[in-house]
Amino acid sequence: MLRFTSQVENLVEYHMRRFAFVAGIIILLLIAFIVLVGPWPTVVSERRAVNRPLERGLTKIEATRWPIAEGESLLAEWATVPLELPEGTPLAGYGARRGEPATGYHDRLEVGALVLGTGSATGEAVARVAIIASDLLVVTPRIADDVRSRVGIPILFTASHTHSGPGAAMPGLIGRAFGGAYRADVERAITDTMAAAVTAMLERAGQGLRPVRVSHGTVAVAQLIRNRAREQTAGYPPVDAMLDLISFEDDLGGRLSLVRFSAHPTIIGASNLEFSAGYPGFLRDAVVELAGGDAFFLPGAMGSMSPRAPEGSAGFERAREYARLLAEALPADPRVIEVGELGVADAAPRAPPLQLRVAPRLRVSPIFLRLNGIRREARITIVRLGPLVFAGFPGDLSGELGADLRARAAERGATLLPLSFSGAYLGYISPDAYYDELYDGSSLAYETGIMSWTGPGQERFFSSLAYAALPALGFAQEPRLDLHTFQAK
Repeated sequence: MLRFTSQVENLVEYHMRRFAFVAGIIILLLIAFIVLVGPWPTVVSERRAVNRPLERGLTKIEATRWPIAEGESLLAEWATVPLELPEGTPLAGYGARRGEPATGYHDRLEVGALVLGTGSATGEAVARVAIIASDLLVVTPRIADDVRSRVGIPILFTASHTHSGPGAAMPGLIGRAFGGAYRADVERAITDTMAAAVTAMLERAGQGLRPVRVSHGTVAVAQLIRNRAREQTAGYPPVDAMLDLISFEDDLGGRLSLVRFSAHPTIIGASNLEFSAGYPGFLRDAVVELAGGDAFFLPGAMGSMSPRAPEGSAGFERAREYARLLAEALPADPRVIEVGELGVADAAPRAPPLQLRVAPRLRVSPIFLRLNGIRREARITIVRLGPLVFAGFPGDLSGELGADLRARAAERGATLLPLSFSGAYLGYISPDAYYDELYDGSSLAYETGIMSWTGPGQERFFSSLAYAALPALGFAQEPRLDLHTFQAK
């Protein structure tokens, strides 16, 4: 009897130890899952979410300025390089495509590079800064860093945000969701094309950079753009309706037209499997046909902005017709501007805590985001060209916010041209007033909730950085920001 009792006790002890071991493994896996994936509580502390990152970010804003003496001119050179991709490259833009490879090219994809320079003290032409326009969904930090390392001058990156451009260029699950599985050869092809577009010009900068005249015109085309997120705004302009034309002309007849507009290139839908630059590419072609020379497209403040395209057609035909309407609306007589100074402010301060939310007060682990290629880097690049200020933001900048930024900068003598996708991607950058809005009263809205990764103070953070760059670039001094009382609209 005692022997039987001892056997039972040993068996119970064995199963208890086994249960404890299995339970311990499950608890460790659960803890690891929560640490690496989530959910984590959202950061609601004003100091952690806004004040501390902003205080540190403002110390990173530094500018380099090159005055252009009377009798001298801004120097420039530009080039366009076709973007050729490896066979089987998937398209980016729509998750519904599920990484399907492209079947071919409907129209060409390209990378355009504009190098701006001034004369040195010895009279030699010196390249100072480059602006890159590309037919990509976004420019990833890995690509931007690689190109910068090869080029050696500040670069303002932009992507047209075509939803029929190449995918497979962003590692991780988030990149896979919108552009298919990562492929190093695709990333390398994009990087090589961008770098080649700039380095070829830098190698011959002394001979290639030439004096140019700069002109700028702008027109509101509210009939061609709409706010897809809301009909009533929280005191902001409903759309960024400004269509900008910036022209560079030399004495030999060379001409480059930069066209900036804020409508999302989503006219061509997810069913398309051919590479296409979309309406931005068709707009470039239309501008070249009207004005000659070359043309680049610059993405404005595209967040929440959708095209108001003509009815009755679909797909490529509709996108081409939309581009024609935009080209016909361009300012007919842009005003020549005096470029007395070229300047750049290029900084990458640490962003506010990343918050990809799954519920109003729960977020995905920031470690998960980091493991999937999302850096906590608030890359902002601003180029001054006389009164013009090209301001690049690292994400889908809200059209409402972009229009408001432009109006406020005008009070300081700057013509601010807000741009999206400047060599990093931190989701949508939306007005703070919308951060907690719910869709149908229950779930987070897509743009302002799920995809606003740097809230709840993203407007305050990025607006303050942009305004701080203006006096650094020689514009009227911004009144001192009180970080604890400054409020968004």
